[in-house]
Amino acid sequence: IRLQRLNQIKTENKEKMENLAKGHGTYREITQDEFLPEVTGSSKVVVHFYHSQFKRCKIMDMHLERLALLHIECKFLKINAEKAPFFVEKLSIKVLPSVNIFIDGINVAEIKGFEGLNESQKTGYEDEWPTRNLAKLLASKK
Repeated sequence: IRLQRLNQIKTENKEKMENLAKGHGTYREITQDEFLPEVTGSSKVVVHFYHSQFKRCKIMDMHLERLALLHIECKFLKINAEKAPFFVEKLSIKVLPSVNIFIDGINVAEIKGFEGLNESQKTGYEDEWPTRNLAKLLASKK
């Protein structure tokens, strides 16, 4: 049993190191040209389509940056929607912020705006939801 557990730890550590080498553990911006290689290069990827002038996109950035540090198993990226018109159209993105979840390069889910994140917040505090709400929602979509 001990040897089996040791092998499991080695496998997990190897997987963690491979993920870190692929850019996991950080939240970074990509360009339209980098989109396909980044999304298809890892098994789990979260991409935030944002607009630089939208306050709610900055709020989403804050939460995704926190999650990226905690969840090495997933790659967290952001892309400026204005500079990626091809993918905005292909993925039918109509609302910003838009968080798209990709599993093995396939778009499996989308969070539009703060949908499902701020329902329990009091009126006037809709933008002050906890990061755990996003973590739970992302986990449920995978």
